[in-house]
Amino acid sequence: MVAPADATNQAVTWISSDTTKATVANGVVTAVAAGTATITVTTTDGSKTATCTVTVSAHIPTNLETIFSTTGVTATFNAVHTAIVNGTYTTKIFVGDYIDLPSLTITGSGTITDQDLGTPGNANYHGRLLRLIVVGINSFKRNSTGAGSVTANNPGAPDHVVFQFQNVPVTHNMNGLDTNVGGYAGSAMKTYLTGDFLTDLKTATGLTNTELWAPSRRVWNGFLSGQYGSSSSNTTVDTIADELWLPTEWEMFGSRSYSSPHEAIAGQARLEYYAMYSSRIKYDNSNTANLYWSASPYPASSADFCDVASNGSSYHHTASSVYGCAPAFCVK
Repeated sequence: MVAPADATNQAVTWISSDTTKATVANGVVTAVAAGTATITVTTTDGSKTATCTVTVSAHIPTNLETIFSTTGVTATFNAVHTAIVNGTYTTKIFVGDYIDLPSLTITGSGTITDQDLGTPGNANYHGRLLRLIVVGINSFKRNSTGAGSVTANNPGAPDHVVFQFQNVPVTHNMNGLDTNVGGYAGSAMKTYLTGDFLTDLKTATGLTNTELWAPSRRVWNGFLSGQYGSSSSNTTVDTIADELWLPTEWEMFGSRSYSSPHEAIAGQARLEYYAMYSSRIKYDNSNTANLYWSASPYPASSADFCDVASNGSSYHHTASSVYGCAPAFCVK
């Protein structure tokens, strides 16, 4: 609060010294990972400052069935939704917590059965194949550093928890041909995820449109039709609101390396779980680290989309390649 209360200019800015530990927006501090960060508030008038040190304690990821004393996936997601609605989720759900699907049947692809990836307690253990992990909490209600206005893209956004597959249960191409024309909005991947995959995921989780929320996300539109080479004149950034989606490069990394600068400045959220580099590595059913797609078209080639490499870094590959797919969704 600026003193005196009737000061003409009440404007202030908030900064965290380490956004990998805690972020701050409009005075609200959000824990990201264990450690400390200094929160600084500065007045626009006179540049007066005040600081405080925030210590984030380590959280042990916990099965949400245990947290809510529920049995089964549907009952657990119902409990998550109820906790969000009544506001008790803030003391119950944390980034890294999870729900395990026993199986997932996808039309045309058959049934995937959940399994441990490695031996629990050993260094080779990488969670479970069908684990749905909390990767963000209210991620689309605040802006990430350096991006445009996520909050303007989602006015009146509800409280929400973002879940994503911890690993890669399926593989798919971005398009049948090596092209990013039309961007993610026009891709075969988007059609796949918002079609049978979403329908079958709702069946497996018991989630309905009442519990799911489709955030408005900004993704570059890719090369123009008939345009080739290593650069594109297309500045269009699509607004996409799907119940099931692939994150953009910025949402995964909190910065851009290979995605379009037009996409970056249009307003990007940051999924807190991926602040830790190792969290971005995902594994397939053979417990092998697998490359997986992001939604971002690559602006230096009309043939490529961005992806997350098997070592957790950002890269890009041709759109027709069949690589890992780890979609995300929001529960409100």
